[in-house]
Amino acid sequence: MFMIVSISVAACPRSAEAVETRDYDVIVVGAGTGGIAAAIQAGRLGARVALFEDTNVLGGQMVASAVSTMDDMYGTRWGLYGEFLDGILKYYSSLGKSVGTCYWTPITVAFEPDVADYILAEMIKDVREGRTTVDGKPGILDVYFKSKVQRVLKSSDGKTVTGIIVDVRGKKFQCNSKVLIDATEYGDLLPLAGASYRVGRNVVGSDSKDFDEDARVQDITWVAVIKHYPGGVPDDLKVNTPPPNYEQMRETFKSYVARDGFTFKGYPIKFPVDCPTHNAYRGLPDSLAPGDADASSPFTWLLLTKTEINWANDYPGKGGYKGKSGLPVTYFEDPNFRKETEAKAMLVTIGFIYYLQNELGCDWSVASDIFESESTYEKVKDFVPFEYASIAKHFPPRPYIRESRRLVGVSTLASHELRVNSESYIKNEGREIPNSVAVGRYVLDLHGADETPQLEEEFGETKESIAKNKPVGPFQIPFEIFIPKDLDGFLAAEKNLSMTRLASGALRLQPITMLTGQAAGAIAAVAVKEEV
Repeated sequence: MFMIVSISVAACPRSAEAVETRDYDVIVVGAGTGGIAAAIQAGRLGARVALFEDTNVLGGQMVASAVSTMDDMYGTRWGLYGEFLDGILKYYSSLGKSVGTCYWTPITVAFEPDVADYILAEMIKDVREGRTTVDGKPGILDVYFKSKVQRVLKSSDGKTVTGIIVDVRGKKFQCNSKVLIDATEYGDLLPLAGASYRVGRNVVGSDSKDFDEDARVQDITWVAVIKHYPGGVPDDLKVNTPPPNYEQMRETFKSYVARDGFTFKGYPIKFPVDCPTHNAYRGLPDSLAPGDADASSPFTWLLLTKTEINWANDYPGKGGYKGKSGLPVTYFEDPNFRKETEAKAMLVTIGFIYYLQNELGCDWSVASDIFESESTYEKVKDFVPFEYASIAKHFPPRPYIRESRRLVGVSTLASHELRVNSESYIKNEGREIPNSVAVGRYVLDLHGADETPQLEEEFGETKESIAKNKPVGPFQIPFEIFIPKDLDGFLAAEKNLSMTRLASGALRLQPITMLTGQAAGAIAAVAVKEEV
């Protein structure tokens, strides 16, 4: 279970009516991979920092969304991400456990979400107790869970962000800032701040054109951590009846995993795969299981006792939404549609658990030792039948969001720039980005909504660009994509940077968002110190 209790969380106002005012140098909203890195880096550099998170855990996509198999392409293991991995390795080494449990190779890194939450909490504690601050003095890094920003405050001329009005566990207060960072999973501060932003291929703000409500963004996935129950699945963790629309889901599940499926032997993957191959794709270490296992061979895959469901369960998935792949941008702009969509994503994952248990005969179900919260089911109860409540409470608190609103910044990073820059690294051609503040490595990975009409024509991006502009090595990330073109006192982090949809497909993964988050925190702290 989660060990976040080690953090001394900032106190809330005593009265629901009174609005207490607090002053910070840097406010970060969203304690995901980008947000927590921004908060830690700014705190280390001496800024007074507040970190707000709408769930009750740290780590965003790799904890709150349970995507805890690292997509670093066996590189980029430096900066705060590297420090975080050091903590992960130390923890599992003390248990005699391997972390190379995923992607069919032992050179990977994976971990249980609650362990990551603990390591991140320790990194925050290091700032608060002065172990990692530049001057060796205790830093100010206040963490507020279960919080929701209601307003973004601005100067009288509307050109500078000055703080937020925020609700924390039902109590409201005002926090003033010199720099506000949007590190939310959805880019939810961008419209509140009045910043120009992109959503799908639309632009909202000073450069707005006709808004297409049916423009598409990537699929989401409500990941579940599952484990093997060698004595049989407990009754309360059995999925005895298929969820609504199961027959449609089943066709997709069958195309990925089958009783007589293929064992992974290399790329391209031959589908459908067998169960051990499926489990080794997102395999996790298991702190509570005896012995050790890794992803080194088909034999060791049989020894894995914990994994994630994050392969055959994208929503809307292969069938798309109303005849088109991906989700409509309404997902970001309409809270009610978002709520319903996320509930449907959970039902797909519940359907996959039913498929595992009842059609493949696997004694696997949600891990009862990672997540347990009645509030998870409360979020979806209008659309998810009550019979699944005992399963839903062991889901992570939110789905995996691959794409968000994106800032319109001083410049916009496009996919062809990633390709050219990565070629420069490989061929030593000198085409470097002199104002780079982070380095990443990944491909242009979109789950749905990757057809030419859904991409940004103004940057010359088409379906063919996915292969043509695929980075061939590490790439640099420029300073300007963090900075709004039309607003002061505000920065973007996480997946909310100024970039095209295709570029975001390469910058959205956990290691990269952690490194760009660290950059955002450094930018904010230096801006405060230099009064710029």
